[in-house]
Amino acid sequence: MSEWPIRPGPPSRQPSGRSGVTTRTVLLAALVVVTALAAVATVLVVTSSNANAANVTMEPVNVPGTNPFLPSVAKQQTPVTPPTGTGGAFPATTRGLYGGTLNNASCDGPAMVAFLQADPAKAAAWAGVLGISTAEIPGYVAGLTPVVLRSDTYVTNHGYANGQATTLISVLQAGTAVFVDQFGLPRVRCYCGNPLTAVTPPENPGFVGAAWPGFNRTSITVIQQTTVIIDEFTLVDVTTGGVFTRNRGPAVEGDRPESGVAVTSTAPVPPTVVVPPTGPTVRPPVVPQARTVQGSHVLSQADGAECSFSDAPRIAGSFTLTVQPDGSASGRMSGQGSGTRDLTCGDAGARMAWSQKYSATFTGRVTGGKLTGSGTLHNVNSTRLTGCTNAGHPVACEPYQTGPGDYPITFTGSFDIATGRGQGTFTVGKVARTTIGTWAAP
Repeated sequence: MSEWPIRPGPPSRQPSGRSGVTTRTVLLAALVVVTALAAVATVLVVTSSNANAANVTMEPVNVPGTNPFLPSVAKQQTPVTPPTGTGGAFPATTRGLYGGTLNNASCDGPAMVAFLQADPAKAAAWAGVLGISTAEIPGYVAGLTPVVLRSDTYVTNHGYANGQATTLISVLQAGTAVFVDQFGLPRVRCYCGNPLTAVTPPENPGFVGAAWPGFNRTSITVIQQTTVIIDEFTLVDVTTGGVFTRNRGPAVEGDRPESGVAVTSTAPVPPTVVVPPTGPTVRPPVVPQARTVQGSHVLSQADGAECSFSDAPRIAGSFTLTVQPDGSASGRMSGQGSGTRDLTCGDAGARMAWSQKYSATFTGRVTGGKLTGSGTLHNVNSTRLTGCTNAGHPVACEPYQTGPGDYPITFTGSFDIATGRGQGTFTVGKVARTTIGTWAAP
């Protein structure tokens, strides 16, 4: 494992329903054709962060931030003074990257699970960001490790608004309590329950919100995802400056202080750790059998000719892709959206209220850096027309066809298993008109 400043500075206290089904509503002499996107989908953009975004939101330690998912489940929330040399990118496996308090958890996992289980809509959105089902939430949270950020850190932050997850790039203040996954990547901000994903900071960021004392845009840490499973985290006690080891997972009773590590100096320290000649016992890294990337996606369908209107203009959701060392690949995506729109066709008019919810799974292969895959998208839509008029006069609206549907999907493109980056095209078949999209993995 690489090293990171172990000794801190002076401690601080701080689609859809029936894609391909066309409903023709006769508004007297005018014909309004609304195409239901049973496969809900078309343009698919997958990313764990918006690299082109100019704004970065400041998230102080004790502020819930933008669109919090839940009440705080943080047990430890005090700003800390970052060590020197924290600006730039560091692998998630770096020793001393995170802090905490010996034998004390910074986050309450069971409370977070209870909050989510009491609100199915939030649970679905929360799980969707992380690429899991709502049934998998308790097991997923049980595999996370509570730690504290030792430096101001970039993340992709997913809040909750209008019934679905939101996405923005944030900087979390040093001292923020987070849950990290088996690869050491931050997955939940405990003060607000927001799920977190990997980040690509914008090239020319503009910081939004009040900066905290000591904030420096050149000292922000970017945590890089790796494929190494971490069985033991080397943490710095943010109250005493001591160094201790914490096993992966929620249990903190097994925390073990490291003896022989110099931690009393308050002077600036180099980005290396002082280790006794014998050194602590470190288990050999376990190489996982798969590369998994997670992100978000946006699906949309454009209107067609001859008064053919989309009932899924824009929908956001989650996307997960797993590639095995032998090249076999599998993935899934899910999302939901709703809205209203006014329709006009000649002298006829109506208002459409639409709602779409879908999930999809697919399998394929990565060969020579090229990805091919196919699967099935299951979609449920609910769409109705109201306020139908012809030449300005009210007329009856005919029922709109709704219900579930299954549609084939295919993927092509490029994927680098070493970096987890890729991009390509996405197609939904057996719909009333061609539905295609693009995908990109961070």
